[in-house]
Amino acid sequence: MASNSSNSTENRVLWTVVLAVSLINSGLLYQNQQLRSRQPQPVAPQVGSRLGFFELTDIDGQAVKLELTGAPLLLLFTSPTCHFCDEQYPAWTRLATVMQGTNTPEQPRVVVVMDDAHRPAAREYISTHPVPGATFGFASGETLARNHLSSTPATIEVAPGGSITAVWLGAWSPAIHSEVELHFGLPAGSLQSVTSFLPRDASKEHLSPL
Repeated sequence: MASNSSNSTENRVLWTVVLAVSLINSGLLYQNQQLRSRQPQPVAPQVGSRLGFFELTDIDGQAVKLELTGAPLLLLFTSPTCHFCDEQYPAWTRLATVMQGTNTPEQPRVVVVMDDAHRPAAREYISTHPVPGATFGFASGETLARNHLSSTPATIEVAPGGSITAVWLGAWSPAIHSEVELHFGLPAGSLQSVTSFLPRDASKEHLSPL
């Protein structure tokens, strides 16, 4: 009888320990999920939505007119403090160069956009980060927030009339290179000559806040 009582006590203790460990693990998992949910998520406009009022100025503060008629717009959002943008620039440069060679009415007009807060450092940045045929412009923080832009690099295509037709967040992985080629009707491999060390599914992890 004493042996049975001892075994029963040991079993209760064992099950109590197992239950306690399970509860601790569940609590840690819940806490981890709560912390993840509180982390700021990249924000971007959605395909199918319309570009909001978008006022740009050039390096000297003069207005840059964005025509939403005729050819599409290709907006490239960058920042002098974004090292992921440095990863992305070779692909942007290659894309702009290839599209210039197509010389069609549907060829997008390329506009490189920066937050106005970076204007003081922008002149040197523009000289070291040229994009063939592109216009450079600055947008206020209010304009960027109104259009749901919170991180760089971001690549956004806007159709005539203002409808957003494509959004790519982050520095492009090889898979995104292929997707962009297909989207713009470019020969396969047109952008693959750009060196990239990104994993195929890692683009959205390569973002910096504006």
